[in-house]
Amino acid sequence: MNAYVMIGAANGHIKDNWGNSDNKTAFAYGAGIQLNPVENIAVNASYEHTSFSTDADSDVKAGTWVLGVGYSF
Repeated sequence: MNAYVMIGAANGHIKDNWGNSDNKTAFAYGAGIQLNPVENIAVNASYEHTSFSTDADSDVKAGTWVLGVGYSF
């Protein structure tokens, strides 16, 4: 089992109910684990989070849970 952390940038397109829209880039972070139950197979789970501030003094917060399975050859 491997544990990892992530830091970086996230980009999002924000659109409100009044037709206003904007593209924002913000700091993003997360953490996860990866398991290798058998050779060439990886199973991972992680959580990623970011927050965007809009021009209308609103905050948009996004948190994402990710589950994945990978095969390497």
